[in-house]
Amino acid sequence: MRIPTTLVIPSFLAITLLQACTHSGAGISEKWITLNVDDTFSISAPPGTEYVPARGIDSFIGYLRNERFGLQFDYGRHGGPFSAENRSVDFPESHLFEETQINGKRAIIKTGETHPLCPKFTSAHVEVEPNPTGEDGITDTLYIFSCLLNDRDLKNVHRMFRSLRFPE
Repeated sequence: MRIPTTLVIPSFLAITLLQACTHSGAGISEKWITLNVDDTFSISAPPGTEYVPARGIDSFIGYLRNERFGLQFDYGRHGGPFSAENRSVDFPESHLFEETQINGKRAIIKTGETHPLCPKFTSAHVEVEPNPTGEDGITDTLYIFSCLLNDRDLKNVHRMFRSLRFPE
């Protein structure tokens, strides 16, 4: 029995698309894990991602890394108004700034190219607690950033940013 070509091509395309969508590297169907980072925040991440502590001077710092990319974070008290304008100092005008909310908290996500070796730089500033000391302009902020090589990893890191959760 001969199968009509009008069925073969659409069937082949459907199978190819299904395989692409379920490939574990695509970040679509894989089961992500939740990392609790020192009871300060939690974040969802691809399997194999680990928290690596580091020693900070006046803030809580560390790394989240897996086989595809790494992120660095700095959590602590930061001065200055929490705004995209204030957080854009020393970044090229070509960077995109998105003012948003993460876990109900004000956040700014930046994306752009900083160097040929870092074609996809991205970061998130999250205002965890505004004005914790009663002094204007002081905020407890999480700054988390990464230098990436491709759009797929960029999408996964943005998904990680949006998964951030902070204890009440």
